[in-house]
Amino acid sequence: MTTTTRDVAAFKRAVGHFPTGLTIVTAHHGATPVGMTLQSFMSLSLDPMLIALAVARTSTTWPLIEPTGSFAVNILAGHHHSLARRFAVRSENRFESVEYTTSRAGNPVFTDSVAWLDCRTHRIVDGGDHWIVMADVIEIGGAPDDTAEPALVFFRSRFHRTTTPHPEEGTP
Repeated sequence: MTTTTRDVAAFKRAVGHFPTGLTIVTAHHGATPVGMTLQSFMSLSLDPMLIALAVARTSTTWPLIEPTGSFAVNILAGHHHSLARRFAVRSENRFESVEYTTSRAGNPVFTDSVAWLDCRTHRIVDGGDHWIVMADVIEIGGAPDDTAEPALVFFRSRFHRTTTPHPEEGTP
């Protein structure tokens, strides 16, 4: 099957075949912790160390995070599927029963995330119906590699856990 029209459903099906990691981006709005689930996250550069996010223009959380100029990206573990759902919908109690500490910059970081990156906004550019947010990584934390739980991924509109690779598979 091929399509040459701007078929949004076909586009979603096509890109749904590409698994993405799941993150929760967090910050403080005043004294209140705020956060949102994002799957559009990538490492952008090693020198300087940059990441990129794609944030929907319809987000009600990003307008609370953006003015701070600082946020944390929490990379979710396989058991975080309910947490990913909770932070994906509008709710007053997203942080209820969530164990977190704060980074040196003061952003919430989940104590059981696979890893977290504390970031400072570098640049924001137009990305159609999203904002493309580029950020400097200023602190890195999380579980040591040898003890980290496999990550949570989104594939074909469902949550999945990654598996631990076999040692003989090596690194690409």
